[in-house]
Amino acid sequence: MTGTTAHTAPGDATDLERIFHAWDDALGAKDLDAAVALYAEDATLESPLVRRLLGGPHGVVRGREQLRRFLPRVFAHQSPKRQRSRTGYLTDGTRLSWEYPRTGVEGDSDQMDIVEVMQIRDGLIGQHHVYWGWYSFSLLDDDRRVIDPVGEAGRANLDQAQAVYQQWHERARTGDVAGLLELYTDDATLESPLVTRILDRVDGTLHGKTELGRFFHEGARRRPNELVRWHREDPFLWNGHTLSWEYRRVTPGADQIDIAEVMELADGRITDHRIYWGWYGTEHLITNATRQS
Repeated sequence: MTGTTAHTAPGDATDLERIFHAWDDALGAKDLDAAVALYAEDATLESPLVRRLLGGPHGVVRGREQLRRFLPRVFAHQSPKRQRSRTGYLTDGTRLSWEYPRTGVEGDSDQMDIVEVMQIRDGLIGQHHVYWGWYSFSLLDDDRRVIDPVGEAGRANLDQAQAVYQQWHERARTGDVAGLLELYTDDATLESPLVTRILDRVDGTLHGKTELGRFFHEGARRRPNELVRWHREDPFLWNGHTLSWEYRRVTPGADQIDIAEVMELADGRITDHRIYWGWYGTEHLITNATRQS
């Protein structure tokens, strides 16, 4: 499977750039008409918020009519921590993804950590997947812009990105903790909603290989193996320093835990790793926590 850079065809770049800005603007202005207009008539949206705000058994919104019911509730229930600090996006010309990192791009106060992944067709959003990080998840418990090719340096590092993409997946799947740790720098950080659950701590951020190793060992021992199917189809996204891919909920078999992986690389090793959970995985964590309490 080959990697995907941030290069897009000129026509696609126009639509991607427009949606990248217009979607965030509509969110900030709480403009329902502007937001809905960005979606295809048969669009789907998956988010941890859907069940919280609409009820029902699933975290999926289907079509513009349901979006018109869901989005006003999103606007009305926005947390003060739902800031919109971000840099740019990753794309392969049809998928558009960006991150609202917890610390913000200017090192501001913590904001909800979220990854948005959209499938674009004919200039509109056809599929929209929302993934939450550990800080967003903790709030739920309580109630560069990239439009040009990645350049020579980015292309030179593409092989390194592909190696991490393949090796991390295989070593995580087989529980090879020693092999996983080899992919990280000594002072690497990792953020995940699972950190607070598995290690019984308030902060979802790990620092250094000792903490990462403990987390990987416990994760391999306690993860819900029947729901972690390790299925992925799309190639990864890469812009010269940031690597990202999805484990989508829907697989050719049964549903799996839905996760987005975002990694910062330097010299072929992971310096920062942020893991975001979708609605299906979030519900599973909440259900398990309720049973244990």
